[in-house]
Amino acid sequence: MGESEKVANPVVAPLPPVANGLALVKETPRLLRLELAVTDTDSITELTGHEEGADRNDYALAALRVDLLSLRHARGQIDAESIRREGERLLLDLRQALEHSRSEMNQTLTSNLREYFDPSSGKFQVALSA
Repeated sequence: MGESEKVANPVVAPLPPVANGLALVKETPRLLRLELAVTDTDSITELTGHEEGADRNDYALAALRVDLLSLRHARGQIDAESIRREGERLLLDLRQALEHSRSEMNQTLTSNLREYFDPSSGKFQVALSA
């Protein structure tokens, strides 16, 4: 039951240990085997709605993760990994917005410079010719 192995599935990755609302910097196992006896009627009804095997196991693991995160947040603890991911997402959004703005500004500047300084039809050329 306490067997530790490396697993690539992030849905079943254990939550980092928490003390006093702060995540501890401690390596956690990538796999923790649990054998559960489910006795709650609502839980049994929900679980039996999924085909026995991987489908049911994946559903139960996802539900367990959601519930563990809910419990953690209900205790007022901050999930540092969620904050890191959200920060990265915000930075990516900002980078994309800045790139879009830079591109638009470059196009506008190019257009305005062409309007005034194009050798064949620019306003500057027209003014010099007059």
